[in-house]
Amino acid sequence: MQQTITSNLNPNLPNSDNENHLKALMHLTQLNNPRYFRPYPSVSEEKETALLMILVGYSYRKTAEQIQKNHTIITQWAKNDTEFKRLLVEVKQKRQAFLRSQILPTKVEGVSETTSSQNELELVEATH
Repeated sequence: MQQTITSNLNPNLPNSDNENHLKALMHLTQLNNPRYFRPYPSVSEEKETALLMILVGYSYRKTAEQIQKNHTIITQWAKNDTEFKRLLVEVKQKRQAFLRSQILPTKVEGVSETTSSQNELELVEATH
């Protein structure tokens, strides 16, 4: 049975806090299975570590440095490994969704949304 672990990452935390968060997340994954839980079992453990680091906000360069690889390794993996590329896209989407949820205001009740064409029409009417 595949389990998913989600976390509330804070992009405003200092890197050391995100590093601690990553260590805690990796520790928790190891507690779920006598061997350990792997959120991305279809790639190597090294690539999985890279994906987790990118998920918590590390740059490709910092990730490569932490796993002791050349700074272009993430890009190379994405070009040469279709599964890694698919998971990288998924991880980046999750990261972006998290950041958007932290930055964008929630919809205010009673305020209707307008489309850009409605806004343009209002501008045209206001100028005539």
